[in-house]
Amino acid sequence: MTRTHRKTLAAARAKAAAPKPKRAPKPPNTGHIFDDPDALTALRPDAVIIMNSIYTEEIRHELATRGLQPELLPL
Repeated sequence: MTRTHRKTLAAARAKAAAPKPKRAPKPPNTGHIFDDPDALTALRPDAVIIMNSIYTEEIRHELATRGLQPELLPL
């Protein structure tokens, strides 16, 4: 294997090992959109529905770090 081939192979491996950007999941046939938490800064929601109440304080903290204080509605 030549030096050029080793460099090319190393670059290809590094690219393959690089983390892929996460995309918001879309549940099938519901019309709901799950967005990145940073999108809330632009949306400025009045309320946030929390599907698992265990995470209420963590979500409150994350929202506060973004300057948001919406009503939290844990289910």
